[in-house]
Amino acid sequence: TRVTKPVQIKGDRQTSTGIRFKYGQNIKMPEKSGITIPDPEKSLLPKHDLGTNYLIAKSGNFLIYPNEYHKFANRYNNSFQHGGISLEEMVIPIAELKGKMDEIRLDRWNDKQYRSDGRIRRKFCQIY
Repeated sequence: TRVTKPVQIKGDRQTSTGIRFKYGQNIKMPEKSGITIPDPEKSLLPKHDLGTNYLIAKSGNFLIYPNEYHKFANRYNNSFQHGGISLEEMVIPIAELKGKMDEIRLDRWNDKQYRSDGRIRRKFCQIY
């Protein structure tokens, strides 16, 4: 996802260093900038320490600390980052492909290959 909007968060030095999601103790961000998960075990996320919560950025947001805010905001603005909550990160495309070989079944008793229309096909590499 291309990130374009820096979001300032507050946390201690033990907070993770990710750009699109962070975890740690007592970390906070503006409410509309992403999702806060206060109880990681409920969401099947690992619980690192007592009081650990997760922050996950929405769409084009990225999370940075107040110290050297402008330096990191300029560095990561308009860059592509993984993670967060966006359509590209949440949807998995699935395609079902079928080739010509799906029409063929192998007669194991006499090693003849038959197509679905009943014609005998002698070699796999033969082109129809």
